[in-house]
Amino acid sequence: MFDTHVSVKHPDVKGVNPWRLLFETNLLSRPLLASAVVAPEASRRLTHAVVNASTMADKLGLTGAAFAGTSVAYGMEYLRGARTEAGGLRGIARGIARYLQGRGNPQG
Repeated sequence: MFDTHVSVKHPDVKGVNPWRLLFETNLLSRPLLASAVVAPEASRRLTHAVVNASTMADKLGLTGAAFAGTSVAYGMEYLRGARTEAGGLRGIARGIARYLQGRGNPQG
Protein backbone atom coordinates (compact mmCIF):
# COMPACT_ATOMS: atom_id res chain seq x y z
CA MET A 1 0.00 0.00 0.00
CA PHE A 2 2.83 2.40 0.79
CA ASP A 3 4.56 1.79 -2.55
CA THR A 4 1.36 3.11 -4.13
CA HIS A 5 1.72 6.32 -2.12
CA VAL A 6 5.42 6.60 -2.98
CA SER A 7 4.68 6.06 -6.68
CA VAL A 8 2.07 8.83 -6.59
CA LYS A 9 4.60 11.14 -5.00
CA HIS A 10 7.35 10.13 -7.47
CA PRO A 11 5.62 9.31 -10.77
CA ASP A 12 8.93 9.41 -12.64
CA VAL A 13 10.27 6.37 -10.73
CA LYS A 14 8.97 3.25 -12.44
CA GLY A 15 10.60 0.98 -9.84
CA VAL A 16 8.13 1.93 -7.11
CA ASN A 17 5.01 1.11 -9.09
CA PRO A 18 3.53 -1.82 -7.13
CA TRP A 19 2.33 -3.56 -10.30
CA ARG A 20 5.93 -4.13 -11.38
CA LEU A 21 5.86 -7.29 -9.29
CA LEU A 22 3.53 -8.93 -11.80
CA PHE A 23 6.16 -8.48 -14.51
CA GLU A 24 9.43 -8.85 -12.62
CA THR A 25 8.83 -12.22 -10.99
CA ASN A 26 9.33 -15.75 -12.20
CA LEU A 27 6.77 -16.81 -14.81
CA LEU A 28 5.75 -19.79 -12.67
CA SER A 29 4.77 -17.59 -9.73
CA ARG A 30 2.75 -15.06 -11.73
CA PRO A 31 -0.53 -17.04 -11.67
CA LEU A 32 -0.33 -17.20 -7.87
CA LEU A 33 0.35 -13.47 -7.69
CA ALA A 34 -2.47 -12.76 -10.12
CA SER A 35 -4.87 -14.80 -7.98
CA ALA A 36 -4.28 -12.40 -5.09
CA VAL A 37 -5.17 -9.49 -7.38
CA VAL A 38 -8.20 -11.02 -9.09
CA ALA A 39 -9.66 -12.85 -6.09
CA PRO A 40 -8.01 -11.43 -2.96
CA GLU A 41 -10.20 -13.11 -0.36
CA ALA A 42 -10.48 -16.43 -2.15
CA SER A 43 -6.70 -16.62 -2.54
CA ARG A 44 -5.94 -16.20 1.18
CA ARG A 45 -6.06 -19.98 1.71
CA LEU A 46 -3.68 -20.41 -1.18
CA THR A 47 -1.27 -17.95 0.44
CA HIS A 48 -1.45 -19.91 3.69
CA ALA A 49 -0.81 -23.15 1.80
CA VAL A 50 2.28 -21.60 0.18
CA VAL A 51 3.54 -20.46 3.59
CA ASN A 52 2.96 -23.93 5.06
CA ALA A 53 4.75 -25.59 2.15
CA SER A 54 7.65 -23.15 2.56
CA THR A 55 7.86 -23.92 6.26
CA MET A 56 7.95 -27.65 5.51
CA ALA A 57 10.61 -27.14 2.84
CA ASP A 58 12.70 -25.20 5.36
CA LYS A 59 12.40 -27.99 7.92
CA LEU A 60 13.55 -30.47 5.29
CA GLY A 61 16.58 -28.34 4.51
CA LEU A 62 15.27 -27.25 1.10
CA THR A 63 16.38 -23.68 1.53
CA GLY A 64 15.89 -22.65 -2.09
CA ALA A 65 12.32 -23.94 -2.21
CA ALA A 66 11.56 -22.36 1.16
CA PHE A 67 12.91 -19.02 0.00
CA ALA A 68 11.00 -19.19 -3.30
CA GLY A 69 7.74 -20.06 -1.57
CA THR A 70 8.18 -17.34 1.01
CA SER A 71 8.84 -14.83 -1.78
CA VAL A 72 5.65 -15.87 -3.56
CA ALA A 73 3.60 -15.60 -0.36
CA TYR A 74 5.07 -12.14 0.29
CA GLY A 75 4.23 -11.11 -3.29
CA MET A 76 0.66 -12.31 -2.91
CA GLU A 77 0.19 -10.27 0.26
CA TYR A 78 1.93 -7.27 -1.30
CA LEU A 79 -0.34 -7.30 -4.34
CA ARG A 80 -3.41 -7.89 -2.19
CA GLY A 81 -2.56 -4.60 -0.45
CA ALA A 82 -1.89 -2.86 -3.76
CA ARG A 83 -5.27 -4.02 -5.02
CA THR A 84 -6.98 -2.59 -1.96
CA GLU A 85 -5.17 0.69 -2.43
CA ALA A 86 -6.08 0.78 -6.15
CA GLY A 87 -9.75 0.62 -5.24
CA GLY A 88 -10.71 -2.16 -7.61
CA LEU A 89 -10.19 -3.44 -11.11
CA ARG A 90 -10.25 -0.02 -12.81
CA GLY A 91 -7.51 1.28 -10.53
CA ILE A 92 -5.50 -1.88 -11.12
CA ALA A 93 -5.86 -1.50 -14.90
CA ARG A 94 -4.71 2.14 -14.68
CA GLY A 95 -1.73 1.18 -12.53
CA ILE A 96 -0.67 -1.63 -14.84
CA ALA A 97 -1.09 0.59 -17.90
CA ARG A 98 1.07 3.26 -16.30
CA TYR A 99 3.71 0.67 -15.47
CA LEU A 100 3.73 -0.65 -19.04
CA GLN A 101 4.02 2.92 -20.32
CA GLY A 102 7.13 3.31 -18.19
CA ARG A 103 5.68 5.53 -15.49
CA GLY A 104 5.64 4.92 -11.77
CA ASN A 105 2.40 6.64 -10.88
CA PRO A 106 -0.44 4.07 -10.65
CA GLN A 107 -3.23 6.62 -10.28
CA GLY A 108 -4.92 9.37 -12.26
